[in-house]
Amino acid sequence: MTILLFDMDGVLTAARQPMTAEMADLIFAATARHSCYIVTGSDYAKVREQIPQKVIDYMTGIFACGGNEFWSGDQHLSSNDHDFPAEMITAIDALLLASPCPIRTGRYIERRAGMLNVSVAGRNASPDQRRAYSDFDRATGEREAIAETIICRFPGYDATLGGEISVDIVPKGCGKEQVAALLPSNSGPVYFFGDRLEPGGNDWQLAVALRKASPANRNFRVNSPKDTKVLLEAILNCGVAA
Repeated sequence: MTILLFDMDGVLTAARQPMTAEMADLIFAATARHSCYIVTGSDYAKVREQIPQKVIDYMTGIFACGGNEFWSGDQHLSSNDHDFPAEMITAIDALLLASPCPIRTGRYIERRAGMLNVSVAGRNASPDQRRAYSDFDRATGEREAIAETIICRFPGYDATLGGEISVDIVPKGCGKEQVAALLPSNSGPVYFFGDRLEPGGNDWQLAVALRKASPANRNFRVNSPKDTKVLLEAILNCGVAA
């Protein structure tokens, strides 16, 4: 059975926005023919805010917090947690303070199961503030510099770019890439839809792991839910074997 694996923000939904009714109907239709999973750096509470309950109920599973939590419907089946060193938090605070970016909205470090989500702009940023910070980051490369600093100072950890405004920090091997080994091994190919498939993005290592696992697996780079819709409609209309 083919597995369809979706990132959430930027793939199934706009960043931190609810899934559209049109996308919900399409994903719901896909669940009738394929095993469908979500893999996201967001925690499960955010998944519930953005994904309609009928879609959650028919998903085969949801990997939240970069794969460190697994849910089936509303049933919490597993969790990997981690105590991050105090000196890392101090270093992150210093990096946040040093940023020249004027957009500051609060909730700069969010602890999730097995990971830290770090944002100069803050998790309270509005959609307009997110876009403004994303423009600032593209011009300055600030998030990449923060990620490189964390990796250099704390070699037992990975730091990758997530979504529009954040950096995800996890112990090495405990990011989205772990999902490749957690999917059913006796299934058909895995089709992964992600928006951060470039090196340094938080979908990259999972894409690499899936390619290593099987040459039949495929990774689809999308820039928006509209891209996902076009690709998924093509897959469903071509009658990929379930």
